[in-house]
Amino acid sequence: MTDCLTGTGDPGDPALIADDGATITYGQLADLVDRACAVLPVDVKLLVHLPFHRTTGCIIAYLAALKTGHAVLLTAPDPGQYEPVTDRYPADVTVTADGCFLLGDGSGEITADCAVTPHHDIHPDTAVLMSTSGTTGSQKLVRLTGTNIVANATGIVQALGITAADRSLTVLPPHYSFGLSVVNTHLLAGASLVVGNYGVTDPEFFTRVRQLGVTNFGAVPHMLDLLRATAPLPAAAGALRLIYQAGGKLDRHKTVAWAGDCDRLGIDFRVMYGQTEATARMTVMKKGCAATHPDAAGYVLDGCSMTVRDPAPDGTGELVFEGPNVMMGYAHTPQDLALGVMIDHLDTGDVGTVDDDGLVTITGRKADFVKIAGLRIELHRLQEMLSEKGINSLVTGDDSGVRVLVEKQTSVTDGSAGPAAVRKFLVDHTGIDAGHISVAATGVLPRLANEKPDRATADRMVAQITGQAEKAEQQQVASPEKRVAGQLERILGVDGIDFNKSFAANGGTSLNQVAAAAALTKVCGTLPVGWANEPLSTLLPDTHVRMAPWKAVWIDSPVIIRMVAAFTIVASHASVMDVTGGAHSLLMVAGFALGMFTLSKTSRTQRLSSVLRTIVSVAVPASIVATLGVLFTGTYGLSNALLIHWLWEFPGSQRHLWFIEAYMWDLGLIAGVFCIPPVVGSYRRHPFATSLALLAVAIGFRYALAFDVDILRWDPAGVLWLVLLGLAVLNADRYPKKLLVVAVFAVVSRDYFWTEQQRFYVFVVLLVLLFVPRLPVPRILLTPVTLMSSATLYIYLVQFDVLAVLSYGWPTVMVSIPLGVVVSLAVNRVQARYSSTVVRRSQKPQRFLRAHTTSSTAD
Repeated sequence: MTDCLTGTGDPGDPALIADDGATITYGQLADLVDRACAVLPVDVKLLVHLPFHRTTGCIIAYLAALKTGHAVLLTAPDPGQYEPVTDRYPADVTVTADGCFLLGDGSGEITADCAVTPHHDIHPDTAVLMSTSGTTGSQKLVRLTGTNIVANATGIVQALGITAADRSLTVLPPHYSFGLSVVNTHLLAGASLVVGNYGVTDPEFFTRVRQLGVTNFGAVPHMLDLLRATAPLPAAAGALRLIYQAGGKLDRHKTVAWAGDCDRLGIDFRVMYGQTEATARMTVMKKGCAATHPDAAGYVLDGCSMTVRDPAPDGTGELVFEGPNVMMGYAHTPQDLALGVMIDHLDTGDVGTVDDDGLVTITGRKADFVKIAGLRIELHRLQEMLSEKGINSLVTGDDSGVRVLVEKQTSVTDGSAGPAAVRKFLVDHTGIDAGHISVAATGVLPRLANEKPDRATADRMVAQITGQAEKAEQQQVASPEKRVAGQLERILGVDGIDFNKSFAANGGTSLNQVAAAAALTKVCGTLPVGWANEPLSTLLPDTHVRMAPWKAVWIDSPVIIRMVAAFTIVASHASVMDVTGGAHSLLMVAGFALGMFTLSKTSRTQRLSSVLRTIVSVAVPASIVATLGVLFTGTYGLSNALLIHWLWEFPGSQRHLWFIEAYMWDLGLIAGVFCIPPVVGSYRRHPFATSLALLAVAIGFRYALAFDVDILRWDPAGVLWLVLLGLAVLNADRYPKKLLVVAVFAVVSRDYFWTEQQRFYVFVVLLVLLFVPRLPVPRILLTPVTLMSSATLYIYLVQFDVLAVLSYGWPTVMVSIPLGVVVSLAVNRVQARYSSTVVRRSQKPQRFLRAHTTSSTAD
């Protein structure tokens, strides 16, 4: 599909013009691409990491990787920006600045006879992967197809009228969707591209443009500001006929000024609008319309549509885009690379209108509106008002107030437009009380590497400069980060939280996941699917989350499953209802959690340490309860206290703790298997297939032991298949895999359970785990739900002693559940205090050693 990027130009016409003046024709480009293709495997789909330098070699490598059907991960050239991405998505192949293909680990150059083993299962249609933010190292990737790329390039070529006679230059970074679209459109049109590190801060920029015969170039708003300051439009434009702007809304008065200046020189100035999720462009303004419609974003590309969802009386609402350039979907984890098309339209998050002629106007972002003291405030409009006064600013805020960061060189233009004057101006023009407006000045406004405004940094700078951060601390209004850190330190029993790591990497396990999810949900709102393996920094909100008590928050379905299972287990044992299957369902959830929290860790030591912590956290309280039963109530026997009843039955022992024993021994066995390097390697490359293979072995045990019903249904070997079924559920990331897991359960569960009701119970839990990753819970019920869910172990343990005292009936249920919760809270507090003490003691010698080493070196 992407072959047309190199196949439309006349073989003798220039395609790429290097920094040194060397020209590559379309005929030569096709040969160079074919030569590069020759060293890439064609029998497997690889992840090719392209740190996109502005070189002809990188463009050739990009085209070759597309032509051979591989997935190209485009990033900034700076390792500091791309390493967070490549750490999560290890590349099979990486590209050098001059376009050479190396093995993903950089160990050597790829040759035609190299055998490269892919790290990932990638959907066949995936062609390009890009960070949502272009250059900030976001680990959430946009998945694009070859059809997306060609369709978008075709639409832009038609809208801008780009022909083979045109020539642009790489003034925009090509790893950024806007910059990549310039490359794609010019190659598709058979036009030429001047390749090099060109910048608009060069006073001779337009001289270079004229000398190189450039007919068009693209820019983001900040670049246009820099051009006006350092390299204003010349009196003679040369071949330059077109300037197009995207990458953020250009203020109205600036649009009018640029359109007027360009028109006087015979240059067409176009405003465009797009998002990476739409492969780049969605709308383009028609020729000559920028000056007459300075607020508009243009008309939708051919073959696409833009509609307004739930329009207000004035016609404004969220813009929804449809077209062949809409992405396949996001990738949050490596497993998501295997997904196909997940969406058929794009919810842009932008608010605007579409008039009867199809003209799209953007009025703001959904997240750009705040309500302060009853006033609905549009932050972007405040920024525009300041811009019209000649003040460059970034305006952020929330329902607690507006925060404005102004650029010093523009804030003193009229001698009185400093922070105090800006605050007064906003008070006079908005009606907001001065106490809700904070203004600070800085030398240069912060920007991302793609030249877009860095609003998060600006917001922090205002808080820091104005002293709001210190004031908030004094008022004990902790930031979301501090609140999360405090909660997780308590839950995990550690002295510090690394927000660049996930909950699991910070020491989280399946046993403390529920408490952590509850704490995070209260601060961050609804958590994304797979949150436990996402960096904690990506979960934090910009502001405090405020929700009505009955507003639903979505929590992981295993939390609800555990709560329901705890209730049905106790209720069944107390004979108030006959609903069995809870314990077997919890074993399946245990396998699911094992894969999420333990097997995801990279080193054997980390995996063993995680499993050992989990086993100890289960075994110690279970053994204590059983020992007390041996000594005082006669509820248990010695084999229960030693948790070996499945292996050796002592007089007086009961089967009450079969679930604890199976859980503990099965987790230990699986952890041992994952100490075998070939198993770990296979799981890294093919997690679902490896899970199925292990499940098949466990099913073999299940049938081998079928002669003994007790072993089959109670003992670790007999229930091992359920634990591994949970692991397979975790890795079933596509519908065919999910249906295969359902089929396996349907076959293997026949004649396994005591009743069809029990089998149906476990089957429903399986379906929820597979197809319903999250369930809604009213916020007011979040705490009791999560408390009960996290106390499942202790509810299970205390119920038998309560039964011994109260016998059967609802009183046993009503006492066992709250008693289990109280015991859970007490044990967790003791564990956290003990862990924190151990951490502090272990850190003291290290601090002394560091201090001693430093002083010795200084001497």
